[in-house]
Amino acid sequence: MDDWRIVQAKHSIYKLYQLLRKTQPFSWVAESRKSTPFPNRILALNCSNIKTKNNGFGKADAWKQGKPIRVIRSSRLGKQSNFAPTTGYRYDGIYKVVEYFPDIDRSGSLVWRYLLRRDDPTLAPWIKRNPLDSIVLGNCESSDELELNPAKKIKTCFQIDPRTGKYIDGDLANEKVWNECKESAFKGRQAFIEKVAELFTCACCQDIVRVPVTTSCKHNICQLRLAAFQWKRFDGDPTTRRTTKKTRYKFKDSLDIVKYYGSTNPLNGLRSNFPLNMTAEYLESLVGHEDLLRTHDELEVLHHKPESLSKLPKDFDARKEWPICEPIIGHVREQGQCDAAWAVVPASVMSDTLCIESNGKELVHLSAEDIITCCSECRETNGCEGGLMYKVWDFWMETGIVTGGEYSSEQGCKPYTESSFKSHTATSCESSCSTENYQKTYSEDKNKGALAYRLPREEKQIRAELKSHGPVTAVMAVYIDFLNYQDGVYTHETGEEIGTHVVKIIGWGEEKKKKYWLAANSWGNQWGNMGGFFKIERGTDHCGIESDVRSGRISKKLSPREFLEKYDPAKGSSESRRLILSFAWMLILWLTTVTLLF
Repeated sequence: MDDWRIVQAKHSIYKLYQLLRKTQPFSWVAESRKSTPFPNRILALNCSNIKTKNNGFGKADAWKQGKPIRVIRSSRLGKQSNFAPTTGYRYDGIYKVVEYFPDIDRSGSLVWRYLLRRDDPTLAPWIKRNPLDSIVLGNCESSDELELNPAKKIKTCFQIDPRTGKYIDGDLANEKVWNECKESAFKGRQAFIEKVAELFTCACCQDIVRVPVTTSCKHNICQLRLAAFQWKRFDGDPTTRRTTKKTRYKFKDSLDIVKYYGSTNPLNGLRSNFPLNMTAEYLESLVGHEDLLRTHDELEVLHHKPESLSKLPKDFDARKEWPICEPIIGHVREQGQCDAAWAVVPASVMSDTLCIESNGKELVHLSAEDIITCCSECRETNGCEGGLMYKVWDFWMETGIVTGGEYSSEQGCKPYTESSFKSHTATSCESSCSTENYQKTYSEDKNKGALAYRLPREEKQIRAELKSHGPVTAVMAVYIDFLNYQDGVYTHETGEEIGTHVVKIIGWGEEKKKKYWLAANSWGNQWGNMGGFFKIERGTDHCGIESDVRSGRISKKLSPREFLEKYDPAKGSSESRRLILSFAWMLILWLTTVTLLF
């Protein structure tokens, strides 16, 4: 009775059943339930026995009248039968339950055993087929194949898409690897995909490589992982950001990835925002190398009233909220080949604040050039190699900032100049306007701030600030995949961190049930498909964008304490109470001292 099978049902086998359900959608699996007197009660109910409900033995009176069961046999079970497949899984056909009964296994545990019998009109898979009984389709089946081990799946050809094949043939560096993958296509589409995953999986990160490097031992490793190994070997400490050698290796590798993403390869689905002939130095100048996300300073944290947090709309755009200031708020600056986002973005936010508080009377751009050249405490060199953003707010309140437009725009007192792009030496502060025939003097053109503050790391607090007072600055970590952002809500998926960056948040919204911040970059309006703007995941501090958010005020009529009382009564009143209590304690201490002396 070769077609009789005994299946041992244990609770531990449920994991295998779950695996079978994922791999074979037509499999039928019964779930064990503790509420039943034995496992797999549903399997027993498929038997035609009328005594199933008696919690005892079950034997079919007419086993063919039972309910059909689809059986999948695995090669991974510990005890193999002569009829089991040699590898993987195999569909064995329709079975019926003949009998089920309790038994004791080798470990002494109580188990239920099921006696199943095959009741399928098709030929059993372990029986050798006669080639004359089969209809051969195409060139992928032959009589020789049918004489092979019956446990093996019949081979079916998989034709690679011509367009994809074109790019595969163009990858000459991995020609031998692709040839091996093509050989597996004869076994079918799934076999081809599994072979590609096997040969193009990085031995270090265990993920599919984007830009593979084939080693001498014929392994494909991610260039990022290879570069990381080089940093450790050359620099000793891979965590040191300011190491020259590490930076060079990092951005040389990042440049290759950006160019790879920028190709028209349909396998990656991305497009580059930068020309393919750009240099690694240009890429390095886009982001900062100081760990701005962990910078601490003495700026006070401003908390908005609870009432203002409950009235926030579902979406918001500062350009629409203050349409008269749209030319200022909606302007995307371009830092050029200069790591100066620490100055460019705060200048943009201060310009927005000036316009909003003046009700649109001051439609001017404050000068990032003035910050770069005159704020000596903000930078170490000329400002194109990074700077301290929190010092910019102090400079704004103490010294003030003049007006200035984009590079070579001749707008304002101090527009962006060529020195900001090329010079790497310390520059002197010129107390005069660089624009010829400008109507105001340098001192007359200064615009000072009255107050600067940080916001809590809370989504609603940031939204309340945007709704009440306009755009804010934010610091975020930049990963390689962000460089080629096009549209949609950005979430980091691949590539390592290459630095930090300062951006301007102007609103928020929701797209396809995913919450986002609406922000402006400082890489020009040609970056991405949104005119230099981008959307990034909101509410999760994605890339650290909610960790360091700042803004300020220009109103000269209010002191910092009065400002807090006006815009945040809860904060202002608490400050007032603190001062009153301090004064009272000092008075009590003085009276006590006088009493003791006399």
